[in-house]
Amino acid sequence: MNDAGELTYGLRRICGALREAKKTAGGVWLDHLENLLREMDDSARHLDRTYVACASMSSNSLSQWRAYGGNGVGYAIGLDCNEKLAVVAGSDVDIDASISKTMTLGWLPVLYDPAQQRSLAQDTVAYALYNLEWGCPVDSVMTEIVFSAICMKHPSFKDEEEVRYVTQVYEENAVQFRGGKYGITPYVRLTAPQDGGINEQGTILCVHGSCDSLPIVELNVGPGKMADSARRGAEKLLRHCGFSEVSVSSDESPIRW
Repeated sequence: MNDAGELTYGLRRICGALREAKKTAGGVWLDHLENLLREMDDSARHLDRTYVACASMSSNSLSQWRAYGGNGVGYAIGLDCNEKLAVVAGSDVDIDASISKTMTLGWLPVLYDPAQQRSLAQDTVAYALYNLEWGCPVDSVMTEIVFSAICMKHPSFKDEEEVRYVTQVYEENAVQFRGGKYGITPYVRLTAPQDGGINEQGTILCVHGSCDSLPIVELNVGPGKMADSARRGAEKLLRHCGFSEVSVSSDESPIRW
């Protein structure tokens, strides 16, 4: 991510809710709260297996074009957010064993309003305490806390209208690596499973053996003097890749790059 503290922003909000709850807690509830605060001190261990794909609910935002639009030759890929995505584990991975090592909740909206963040943090603490009291492992509780934390972002970013597809991956063979301006970066690939992502028991299949395709429904060509040629090239590429039904549009903003 382009903000080094982005993943810890929400964790700080939840830590604040935990400390606030400690002021009136006693007995076993105080023990649970102190246990969670100790785990939060080791949050890097839980974040290390967390992977995030970021998108925007706005398909045509000038601020997004400026930040990510490739200086006038960019594209906004529209995905069907109702489609479930699975982690591509590779053909040499035991899929049945890997499903229990991966967790996803689908696309999650990012909250920017401090009041909404406070409410989410308090609800997350209450849910964590309930699960700990019923004997849920602390690692599973921390997974829920991390998912909630990732749904919070500094209010100054609200124009991004961001949503995030968050997965926690314990299957090391699914992790790949690439180089970039932040050094070596681990990542996982996502795909839309051929079977729709639901198994016979009705559970979301989070792991898939091969990479099929993504649920692309539209493509928007960014503003710029080369938008026409960029659009023609995109349409040809979509047909070549079997996405001939995907609609292609162009941003008509007169922005100069």
